[in-house]
Amino acid sequence: MNEVEKYLTLNDDVAGFKSPKKKVVLVLTFMQGPEVEEWTCGMLQWIQQIPDESNTDFVWRVFQRRFYRRFTDTQSDSMARKNLTQLKMRFPDIDSYIADFKQTVRKALYHLGSHEMNQQFLAGLPRDVAEDVMRYPTPITYQEHTEKALASVRSKVLLRNVFGGNKTSELSPLNNHVLNGTTLAPKDRIPHNTTHQTPLDG
Repeated sequence: MNEVEKYLTLNDDVAGFKSPKKKVVLVLTFMQGPEVEEWTCGMLQWIQQIPDESNTDFVWRVFQRRFYRRFTDTQSDSMARKNLTQLKMRFPDIDSYIADFKQTVRKALYHLGSHEMNQQFLAGLPRDVAEDVMRYPTPITYQEHTEKALASVRSKVLLRNVFGGNKTSELSPLNNHVLNGTTLAPKDRIPHNTTHQTPLDG
């Protein structure tokens, strides 16, 4: 649109370029491709219905608003789709991931709960959490995916809090025996000297 407006300004003294309807048609002529075909056809039908007596600057302003609203949204959609493929959960913040995923899907104009979006939701999870989600019973709906992801993260956080990273292998042999339900027998003490000397007769 910016390039078209520059072109119109440069040719402002050319006959016909001051007509708002012709300016709209000129922009529509430059817009080609299957992604814009439906929209340009609709705009062309709209401009053809405007009588000559209503061919004022208001027509051009209305077209500009519709253009920017339509194609600014398109750029936003593309950005949201790119962001969706890069969205990853940061353990253990599962709640933020679910909220961000839902918002990004809507901005991308995708359908939340579709098979593709459920797969994308899994792709953004840590691998161990995703494996928990896909364990039997396999989730089908988006809500089932989120519920299993929440349960997985909460259980992992609980286990980390309980065990705190201690490992059995780091325990002493005595502690290992205690954990196994056994105890070590005390070692027999060997006296240093068991011989008693007989006092000498005076």
